[in-house]
Amino acid sequence: MQFEEAVYIYHEKQDAGLCAVHSINALLQGSYFSEIDLAEIAKRFDETEKQMMMEMGTDDPNFLKFMAEDSGNLADDGNYSIQVITKALEIWGLNAVPITSPSMAESFADPLKEDAFICNMSSHWLTIRKIGGIYYNLNSLLSTPQVLSEFYLSAFLSTLMSRGYTIFVIRGQLPRHQPQPTEKNWVRMGPNQAETAPKRRREEEDIEEVERRELAEAIAASMSQGQSGQVMQPIDLNEDDEEDEELAEAIRLSQQVNAPSLTEEPPRGPTATEVAFKLPDGSRITRRFQSTDTLQMLFVFLETKGFTKPIIRSSFPPKILEENRQTLSEAGLHPNASLIVQSR
Repeated sequence: MQFEEAVYIYHEKQDAGLCAVHSINALLQGSYFSEIDLAEIAKRFDETEKQMMMEMGTDDPNFLKFMAEDSGNLADDGNYSIQVITKALEIWGLNAVPITSPSMAESFADPLKEDAFICNMSSHWLTIRKIGGIYYNLNSLLSTPQVLSEFYLSAFLSTLMSRGYTIFVIRGQLPRHQPQPTEKNWVRMGPNQAETAPKRRREEEDIEEVERRELAEAIAASMSQGQSGQVMQPIDLNEDDEEDEELAEAIRLSQQVNAPSLTEEPPRGPTATEVAFKLPDGSRITRRFQSTDTLQMLFVFLETKGFTKPIIRSSFPPKILEENRQTLSEAGLHPNASLIVQSR
């Protein structure tokens, strides 16, 4: 894909876990929202929910439980609930509709019908938007916007979904793209960037070979940035298996992100977290971790015990732990935590 002239794209790079803010601003193409703006929306939702719970009676167990829990709209790590994101978009007359909903059947089959998407998994948000006839991956974990050719937009979205992302189609009139080259976060995309971005050489006889390689490179560039801390697995293309065998292999190789090795068990101390795992058969195993170890390390440990991709639940606060790079401390695990392990 060649740029006939320079194009300026608004692109905020990851800062302090504010990917939701970055994602919305990337979608709107400008500095429209700050973390304070989204926090204010979250606060209004919290107040509304509190009022609804109070109507049940302030001595009701459900109300007391609600008051003891943290906000469900703004997490300590800066992540916002989907209702906060959708409310922010509604201010600009935009709606976020899950691509898997029945009303999106045509878009699910052919994403090229749409101009923009926001994608979410756990605590990470990213945006894909069409600007000037070209799709861009505006993941804030990337140093610059990444061109997505029409050839593999669908495959890219399918890969995100296979990794657990929820894809939302953005409906409504997006703000007009008005570049401000002299202001912060505007990135110039020109011929030199095009050389490293995915390209469609329609005039070349080896177009399929070129695009197969570029699809693998694009997925690797976007997905190996540590956005979820997960080990990427090969995707199943489910189409023309024999013809796409080489493509599947290229993607598999591009997605091989080395899993972290299990860290040495630390001694008891103020920086250690002792975790008791209750296993599916009712038995227990205990192991110490550093409070700065990631949740991913819990899964690595359990894998050494024969559990592949288990479900890990915490009793307090009650939630399912995601296999990501949030630290044990950030996840709110008690220094003497008790977790429940379930097989998938």
